[in-house]
Amino acid sequence: MVRDLRRRCPWDRVQTRETIRPYLIEEVFELDHAIAEGDAAAVREEVADLLLHLAWQLVLGEERGEFTPDEVAHDLETKMKRRHPHLFDLGPAERWENLKRKERQRGVLDGLPPALPALHLAYRLQERAAGVGSTGPTPRARSPRCARNWRRWRRSSTPRPARGSVRRANRRARSPPSPG
Repeated sequence: MVRDLRRRCPWDRVQTRETIRPYLIEEVFELDHAIAEGDAAAVREEVADLLLHLAWQLVLGEERGEFTPDEVAHDLETKMKRRHPHLFDLGPAERWENLKRKERQRGVLDGLPPALPALHLAYRLQERAAGVGSTGPTPRARSPRCARNWRRWRRSSTPRPARGSVRRANRRARSPPSPG
């Protein structure tokens, strides 16, 4: 479909990774919102929109001679087998974090996208630091007075309609995301 759009539509023909990047990011946030709201119809719609953007990336990579869709599918299959050797009779299970670190062959704090939202970035950095023995401050380690002041400030500075979104974001930040 994307190949056909690029052939027949003047707007689609001139798009690049850079020009469609803002839409890709927006679609990810729209999918996240639909999931948070528990709206199955909206999740379905946003998954379709995100799949379209992934198809765009495949076509653009192919047009630039960087990779083919088959190569991407092969890379994904290889990665999943490496991360789940116990499912493919390839050896004993190993912790997901260790496997991912070996793949990157870099430091534990490397590899986080700089555009990651600040709250999620902070969560990931603390999670990784904890994996190497660092024990930074936790929400439970705050003093009761500090926590009370934080709640007061948040209530006074957050418009009433946004408070539910802030609560949901705080809940999401406290629950670890699944690996993938």
